[in-house]
Amino acid sequence: MALYKNPKARMVARIVIFSTSAIIAIMLLLSYYGLNVGTFTVVIDNEQQTSAEMLLSETADFKKTSQRLNAVQALDLDCLGVEDYELVATNPEIKDDIPQEILAQLEDLVGGSQNQEGYFCYTFYVLNSGNTNFDYTMDLNINSTKNNADAAIRIMLVWDREYNNEKSGIEDIRKVYAKAQGNKPGQTPNALDYCSDDRFASSTKIFTESRYFFTVGSVDKVSILMWIHGWDDDATDEVKSGKIRLTLRLRITDVLIN
Repeated sequence: MALYKNPKARMVARIVIFSTSAIIAIMLLLSYYGLNVGTFTVVIDNEQQTSAEMLLSETADFKKTSQRLNAVQALDLDCLGVEDYELVATNPEIKDDIPQEILAQLEDLVGGSQNQEGYFCYTFYVLNSGNTNFDYTMDLNINSTKNNADAAIRIMLVWDREYNNEKSGIEDIRKVYAKAQGNKPGQTPNALDYCSDDRFASSTKIFTESRYFFTVGSVDKVSILMWIHGWDDDATDEVKSGKIRLTLRLRITDVLIN
């Protein structure tokens, strides 16, 4: 008791209690954030980096490089493409349209996170920084999903291959992936849903895409966009409160003889 009759001792005790409470509050906040906000990570996962080298960057000049990138999380994915319900009777093709917000974003895809209200957008660059040509693949995997979040989401891959060589002649890729339809009334099991080019590869993998003959010094530009497609029957309130965590893994699959 005598200890706390000392004003200095009381002050020290209060500071300790306040600091401890603040630390606990921050830890709880971070735990909540980690649980409720999905993550998106890009990582090089390769055993052949000794003979062929690949680097990642959020900028085309590669001033800062890495073998692992983390995007800024999107707090709220919204239902896009639902503004014109009244037009569906005479224009059913609307359901297959890419939302205007996404189309506008495609005009200005720069490096790093470009999340906007209602959708996720992340762009990065891949460099062949070694002395040999090689092939590589990209696997987009689902680490976890909550409240059936993968059911109504659309994931677009925009792959500008040989971004630093306008005369390469290599075809770019723009592709939208969606989970196959289920068994709800009116649905055709395993069919493609609205606004999608391909099904998810499996329950834990969205796609595997390959890049052939990636030459020394070449740069690819990769963008991933995600949104909830408003015309999807699975775009329910439960899905809108769900979360998804994804990892995009890049792998050198074949080192080529120059």
